[in-house]
Amino acid sequence: MSAPRILSKRGLFLLVLVISCAGVMLLSTKSMGRLCEDGTYCTASALRKKLPNLGGNNIQAGWFRKGNSNLAPAYKAVALDECARFPNTSSVLTIMKTGASEAYSRIPTQLMTTLKCRSDFFFFSDMKQNIAGYTIHDSLDTVLDKVKHSNQDFELYLRQKKCPIDQGECNKNFEDTAKQGWSLDKYKNIHMAEKAYKKRPNYDWYLFVDADTYVVYPTMMEWLKNLDPAKPHYIGSVAYLGQLPFGHGGSGYLLSQAAMHAMFHGKENVANKWDDPVQHYCCGDAMFSQALKDETGIEVVNAVSFFLLFPYLAIFLRSRRYP
Repeated sequence: MSAPRILSKRGLFLLVLVISCAGVMLLSTKSMGRLCEDGTYCTASALRKKLPNLGGNNIQAGWFRKGNSNLAPAYKAVALDECARFPNTSSVLTIMKTGASEAYSRIPTQLMTTLKCRSDFFFFSDMKQNIAGYTIHDSLDTVLDKVKHSNQDFELYLRQKKCPIDQGECNKNFEDTAKQGWSLDKYKNIHMAEKAYKKRPNYDWYLFVDADTYVVYPTMMEWLKNLDPAKPHYIGSVAYLGQLPFGHGGSGYLLSQAAMHAMFHGKENVANKWDDPVQHYCCGDAMFSQALKDETGIEVVNAVSFFLLFPYLAIFLRSRRYP
């Protein structure tokens, strides 16, 4: 009588497969544990501790260039690879405008997309905040006190400073928050331009955009090769307020080093000259155009005219109607 079979062929195959898988997992875990010491790979739990928050500034190629070497090399390589074909934008400073009530819904998107491969830019709002490790500057803290406290345009500004939580929650019971935000917005443009130039006076170009604007940097950088920043340029998608042409803020506008130098260099409190007049304007981008013309004589040039000469000029993709 033959001896009973302990395992069938199928059972033996499954047993070998299980043992093989267990061996591979054991070897992989040991290998990952060793590599975790230099930050390349880790076990699952250690990996979560080792890598920084993906939503913070660690993802930016510019952040790597600032000497932050504690990021895992493999993760660093992935982020740098995403920016490998991104153009050199070191000659352009982006100044982005937002509002406290909308900043958390717009700034993270910018940080994860167009700004991910940029090393230097500014966010300006109507309240100082911190989002994902980035400072959102208060563009209105230097507005004249007599203006802040003499009209209803600053009701939202003063109210949100007292808000200890998310602005969306603080403002949800005020039906006119959107209208108040629009009224407050027009005071920002000249102040944030003056602040940005004072902080970064040596850029060739200064690009002003809203936080819901998408900038096609590769196209823009190719186009800028045809322009001289040493000459006074103020370029945008031209809109009109009566007879006043101005660069449409929602579409973005661009100023050269020469134009910003003429507007702000060697001067103090330029923006304060316009704190009172802007009360009677609908829009901050129109007020900026008027101020630039009065201070320097520089007028806006329509980007559409350049489009006819350079068909790759699709810089700005947003439009908005003014009353």
